[in-house]
Amino acid sequence: MSSKTERNDRRSGKKPAFGNRPEGPRDKGQKSAPQGFGGRDDAPRPPRAPDRSKSDADNFLWGRHPVLAALANPARRGTGRLLATAERAAEIEEGKLANGHKIEVVEVQALTRMLPPGAVHQGLAFKVQPLEGVSLEELADPAQGIIVMLDQLTDPQNVGAIFRSALAFGARGIIVQDRHAPALAGALVKAAVGATERLPHARVTNLSRALERLA
Repeated sequence: MSSKTERNDRRSGKKPAFGNRPEGPRDKGQKSAPQGFGGRDDAPRPPRAPDRSKSDADNFLWGRHPVLAALANPARRGTGRLLATAERAAEIEEGKLANGHKIEVVEVQALTRMLPPGAVHQGLAFKVQPLEGVSLEELADPAQGIIVMLDQLTDPQNVGAIFRSALAFGARGIIVQDRHAPALAGALVKAAVGATERLPHARVTNLSRALERLA
């Protein structure tokens, strides 16, 4: 049977714990440990690309149907920047659909870079301010059909689909809130397939008060 001293000697032969490296010079071929948390060095990072998802979405319409509907809207005459691929530009010129707007022909890749990631532009984009809403009184005539009111709906594609459906069912307009509704541009207009150009909308601060005024 081994003595207590022998057992202690065997224990003393254990490898040193992690982090307790012996002092002394390193071998030339041994790499230095990376500096900083997670092994990352202090080299400067390249600048991040600007986030185009919000600012450009508020100023661009894209897609064939939304852009052509905007060009046909008299309220849009003389405003905006119309961008199109050569094929779409020829289509607009042949059909005389520009309505006084000058067509700026661009490459597909250049047009894609101007828009938010994932935008399906179909070779057409229109940089223009969102449409202004009408007054509540302009929607007050009950003989003109139903009014759709949206209470804190913030998803652009859902709101765009409601615009499309409301137009198809003969609504006279849509009422949205000032602070809790997306801009009528970008993905919303794409989902609406041109309905935002033909169906008037009003923006109000308080839906309850708007209902009282319409009663």
